[in-house]
Amino acid sequence: MLPHLRGRKTSGRIVYNGNQTRKDIWKYLASIEDKSDDDILFDMKAGTLKNILRRLGNRCDVKVHAHKIRHTFVINFLRNGGNVFELQRLLGHSSLDMVRHYLNIAESDTENAHKKASPVDRWGL
Repeated sequence: MLPHLRGRKTSGRIVYNGNQTRKDIWKYLASIEDKSDDDILFDMKAGTLKNILRRLGNRCDVKVHAHKIRHTFVINFLRNGGNVFELQRLLGHSSLDMVRHYLNIAESDTENAHKKASPVDRWGL
């Protein structure tokens, strides 16, 4: 784990990967010819990531921003039943204040879904 070199966060954090990402990493590692045990898997600077996202977005004619991807992950994590305390650790937040902001968005989704599909309201009594 390498620490962030700039910004508010100066400590490293663990990044978890799903099954598809693991498969893709294994494919990537298998494609590298000259590798040693000391190689860093992804030695990527923030500007490099921004360029990759910009190029991917240009292919799809969509503006892609790293923070929007993070925001989308958070909302989907909560919509899929993720725990707010786990989310706080994943995001690296020291308090629940910012997580609470995302939780309010996800709760309004739940409220709107209930209004739309409430069985009692659909009975027409």
